[in-house]
Amino acid sequence: MGSSTSVTIRSAGVDDAEAVAAVHNTSLQASYRPLIPERIAHLVLDPPEVAPRIPGWRRCLERPRVSTTLVACDNTQVVGFCTLRSTPGGDAEGATGEIWALFVRPSHWRRGIGRLLCEQSLADARRQGFSGIELWELESNTSARRFLHSMGFRPDGGTRIFLEHAGVSLRERRYRRTTSPIAPAPTPQDGADC
Repeated sequence: MGSSTSVTIRSAGVDDAEAVAAVHNTSLQASYRPLIPERIAHLVLDPPEVAPRIPGWRRCLERPRVSTTLVACDNTQVVGFCTLRSTPGGDAEGATGEIWALFVRPSHWRRGIGRLLCEQSLADARRQGFSGIELWELESNTSARRFLHSMGFRPDGGTRIFLEHAGVSLRERRYRRTTSPIAPAPTPQDGADC
């Protein structure tokens, strides 16, 4: 893993909407295109342009009480982000938060930026009173599963259909962990089901 020494983490503001949308779009295309059958890829990966995503990110960043987004900056360029929110439908005590999105620009993969964003989001979740965090990831995303395992997340048995179309189902698996600092577990071997 390369160095992340020039990377800083800060709270995102409305002025970051375009940069966050660009990272989201670029990373989504690079990480999910190989996992999604071509005949339904347009349902997940479109639009391939950044501009249509900007209004949604602007709305998200205007509502910091609903969700909080951290950005990772390499010098002044936003190269990653992580969005934390209350679990939709929430548990009775509201004790579980959700990492709704965690993306890093492909040119900055494997530099520890995702880890920095995740660690800071977990610390923010603790400060917000969440005792646990969950997130959903495509079952076929082995790279994400290895990362989540290294961060202490474990599958809890929850699954859902993310998309079903033209005879193809994309399933997601739910991962959870406590917000308490824990030593990350060793990463499983490729192909291991974590």
